[in-house]
Amino acid sequence: VFFFFLMIRRPPRSTHCISSAASDVYKRQALIGGRQASNVVHIVLNNGAHESVGGQPTVGQKISFTEVASACGYKQVFETKTREEISKAMKSCTSTNGPSLVEVKCTMNTRKNIGRPKESPKVNKKQFMEFLAQ
Repeated sequence: VFFFFLMIRRPPRSTHCISSAASDVYKRQALIGGRQASNVVHIVLNNGAHESVGGQPTVGQKISFTEVASACGYKQVFETKTREEISKAMKSCTSTNGPSLVEVKCTMNTRKNIGRPKESPKVNKKQFMEFLAQ
């Protein structure tokens, strides 16, 4: 929800949305493409699984997010696998009006020592509201 607010209300700002392939990415693609938001870079992390809840497989590796994004009106789409490809795609996204989509094909590999949020939701809300006021 916050992402769409920023996309619509703060168009001079570059807005990046990072979503997993297992999330509601199709809804985001349709909304972003339909709005033709030139300030949006949509990054899809595609490991082909619901990794955070046990690694159940998804259809993420069997469909083309770039084709879906193109059909939804994205101006640029990239399928990436390496750091170099990601870097090249992001440079193109920041130098060209979007909306743009960068699909990052990756593997499941959750760190054992992954951190958890240190701030409460109330503190996060306050910080976000302060950011929006800038």
